[in-house]
Amino acid sequence: MAQACSNLISNAIEHGRPDSPVRISIEGGAGELVFQVQNDADVIPPAKLRTFFDPVKRFAIGSAHERGEAGTANLGLGLYVVKEIVKAHQGSVSVTSSEAEGVRFVVKLPRRTPHRRGGD
Repeated sequence: MAQACSNLISNAIEHGRPDSPVRISIEGGAGELVFQVQNDADVIPPAKLRTFFDPVKRFAIGSAHERGEAGTANLGLGLYVVKEIVKAHQGSVSVTSSEAEGVRFVVKLPRRTPHRRGGD
């Protein structure tokens, strides 16, 4: 989970506006833990949001810069890794983007999974 959190925070720092903060929150309820990362960034079009966690589809619809034609070495696997880690913990991850709230990633994890016993 540390890798998933690190990837989301790094992504927010890299793609957010340099003059605005990255906001991180963690809340724990009786049944789940909610981890959020939010930054101020340009609104992401809905078509891109639908493919945000799939590097192959994101690559196909991305700009030349995002595809690496501008000399970048980033393979764009960070969000895919986040999705796979969260899924392995029986959780979910989502992303929203709006002018009012910027970009927000929300990770929800169950407090108990089938692999954990009550006293673990």
